[in-house]
Amino acid sequence: MVTFDAVSFQVPSAWPAWNLALHPAICPLLDTHAVYLGRPGPDPACPSAAFGKWGAVQVQPIDPQSPDVAEAQIPTVLDGRPAMTNADAAVTHTIVDLLPAAGVEVSLSYGTAAMTTPDDRRPARPGGLNPAVGRRRTCQRVPAAAA
Repeated sequence: MVTFDAVSFQVPSAWPAWNLALHPAICPLLDTHAVYLGRPGPDPACPSAAFGKWGAVQVQPIDPQSPDVAEAQIPTVLDGRPAMTNADAAVTHTIVDLLPAAGVEVSLSYGTAAMTTPDDRRPARPGGLNPAVGRRRTCQRVPAAAA
């Protein structure tokens, strides 16, 4: 279980979870399985080339100036609470969910495999990555055995 601000979600236990406030030089790479919590630092150590998207999650405070906010205009419900999501996930291979009650943006990047739900043909969230909005204000990873 990973928690950032008021959002908790399950990810595979093998995925590292990086708190970018504590590790500002970490580059949020989309081509590796990982969880990135917070905004990247001012000068992250990113490689000159990264290839594709493979299953990464980034959770950060909503930035009203972000292009992701402009793109996430489709109403949805996550854990029983209103949210907004993007329409172009099937093209970009990134699902962007805005959780206004928590003030959090969750970006779920995935590979090229089709990820649609049978009922509405919109992209589905990868298994276990449906955010649950709670009241916690922490940034932590709970070992799977303790969850």
